[in-house]
Amino acid sequence: MIALAAAFVLAHRAAPADWRAELPEGVRPYFQRAPLAALALGVSSGFPFAMIGATLTSRLAQEGITKSAVTAFALTFLAYNLKWAWAPIVDKLRIPLLGGLGARRSWLIVTGAAVAAAVVLLGSLDPKASLSAVVVAAILVGLAGATFDIVIDAYRIELLDPSQLGVGSGMSQYGWRIGSASAGALALVVAEQFGWHAAYAACAIFALPAVLTGLIVGEPEHKVHREWPERMRQRPYLIFILAFTPLYLAGSWIDGRLGVEVLGNMVLVGYLFPIFDLSARRARDAGLSSHVTWAMLLPVTGVVVALWRGWGSIEAMILLGAGAAAMLVLATLPSKGSAAADKGKVGPLVEFFQREGAWVIFLFILVHKLGDTLANLTLRLLFNDLGYTNSEIAFYDVIVGFAALIAGIFVGGLMYAQLGLKRSVLISLVLMAVSNFSFAALAAAGQSNLGMAAAMGFENFASGIGGVCVVAFLSALADLRFTATQFALFSAGASILGRFLSGTLAGGLIERIGYVPFYLLTTAIAVPGVLLFWWMMRTGLVDRSIGGAGEPAPPVEPRDWKTPKAPKTPQ
Repeated sequence: MIALAAAFVLAHRAAPADWRAELPEGVRPYFQRAPLAALALGVSSGFPFAMIGATLTSRLAQEGITKSAVTAFALTFLAYNLKWAWAPIVDKLRIPLLGGLGARRSWLIVTGAAVAAAVVLLGSLDPKASLSAVVVAAILVGLAGATFDIVIDAYRIELLDPSQLGVGSGMSQYGWRIGSASAGALALVVAEQFGWHAAYAACAIFALPAVLTGLIVGEPEHKVHREWPERMRQRPYLIFILAFTPLYLAGSWIDGRLGVEVLGNMVLVGYLFPIFDLSARRARDAGLSSHVTWAMLLPVTGVVVALWRGWGSIEAMILLGAGAAAMLVLATLPSKGSAAADKGKVGPLVEFFQREGAWVIFLFILVHKLGDTLANLTLRLLFNDLGYTNSEIAFYDVIVGFAALIAGIFVGGLMYAQLGLKRSVLISLVLMAVSNFSFAALAAAGQSNLGMAAAMGFENFASGIGGVCVVAFLSALADLRFTATQFALFSAGASILGRFLSGTLAGGLIERIGYVPFYLLTTAIAVPGVLLFWWMMRTGLVDRSIGGAGEPAPPVEPRDWKTPKAPKTPQ
């Protein structure tokens, strides 16, 4: 599969420029340079999900880990929902030595290597010997995979023209599913013969398609100059610091009830990754050198020591105390210099929330996929309780589901091209809501091969269409100055509530009310997202919300090079 994805890109570059003219008109857009690159990028984007999702679930279940602990591992996906917190680093920081290859390509190489290393580490650990070590390794895979996603999404959006967003999103979804399914299948086959360590090591190769794509296709054109505000004021920085303790205590309390230390570690991740950038901004606002930010190594080192030696160790307490003192001092320093220095500059989050109706749009992002996420993260529980064997689940989920998803992605691309963004998104939202009802029907009917095929086929078909149309809408919302950060925010918001509720409440809710009421509830939860988008269409908010990534590039004025260009008239 990796060779196939790379071959598509290579073949495109080597073939004559007019070779697509022989293809049918409906298929031709899928064989353009940028959509083919999106396919290969999607392959690499999908495989880390499989490593900490279905593959890890199967491995932990075979090792005899309790069901509550296995379910709690779904919370490691929250790394993908926190990725917006460190996405500015990807947009802003140039990789040493590799920077000459271009900002996006150098990040693809570094994050691809990080994902591969984290996957190999996860496979080398024994859950029976130390479940907490497996938690840390799974979080590392999530962190590396989420950062890989930031780079891949930014590269894809910047490579695609606005007219290619629908087809490009479809190809990306094809690749994502191919990478996820292929990695999951490869892991099971290799594990059966050689063990889980070899299985995870073999799957690490799926990081290569994105890296090869960057090297072959090249750096995307920098369409705009990215400017960043140089300062962070006292109040937001102080709020950031003081919120840590209650959030960490709440996460640890939930961890205690679940029996697995996941949420507390996620809070640490959410703080440690953006702390250097935010502290550098606060230092500049106070008139200090940004080198002051190296003081943040104190709390970071303190956390590392605390995880190693325990939170009560003297070394950890000294480092954490010194780090907290440094941050509080930095937070209380008065702002210096004129605010005019930042006039005209805005950050990625501020730019989005300054738009008309931004909070309504963000509310839609939060709720539109809630019912679908709750349903999908509990399907394996339903199938097991209905009495399906592993081979039957594999057939209907992987083979039937994959075929239906591929068909849905293709139809979604055609819908986007023929019906436009608004109508295609609305139809996809309705289909995704109805697909949850199909699982309620399956739960009521009991074990039925025809019912299983119909439910999985319809669910994956609807997901394929939604994956193209809704992702295209989220891509179009991004401002080209802040592509990575804003798309990371949108994609994180689209699933954070569903993943959190699935990891903490879904299992207990099913035990109390049963599968049929649960899936009817997920269907009802999907309705507000449909109605909200319909209202956004009627009021014109969808059109007004589109960012630079969704707007056609202005036409270039033709110039007669034989005639000298007239000089500008002095103003």
